[in-house]
Amino acid sequence: VWSIFLSIGVMFWVTGFDLLYSLQDIDIDKKLGLHSIPAKFGKEKTLKIAQVFHTWAILFWFIFVIIAGLGYFAYTAVFTSAIFLIYEHVLVNRDFKKINKAFFTINGYLGIMFIIFIILDQLFK
Repeated sequence: VWSIFLSIGVMFWVTGFDLLYSLQDIDIDKKLGLHSIPAKFGKEKTLKIAQVFHTWAILFWFIFVIIAGLGYFAYTAVFTSAIFLIYEHVLVNRDFKKINKAFFTINGYLGIMFIIFIILDQLFK
């Protein structure tokens, strides 16, 4: 059962950062009549939707840690992930041109950090 919560968290994480990345194509999507979230709702609402999805990712990862009976390192993984995601949104909100850094760099570090903390949690049970 814990794997379901982990997976749903990953789904919301990926969807959230994909929404941020798709903001780069908003003008093209509108011009071509594509039905993307940014084209339909605009930049500000898309940023809010991504924030909601990232909040849900953290919530589901927190539930995953509880249900799986994990310890300190796993809670640290979730807390640190929240900090990374907040930083990602601050970065994109300050400078729209930093989407690539937020998308590739921050999310890359988040994924690596998360798995390292989960492994540490299992090693030091």
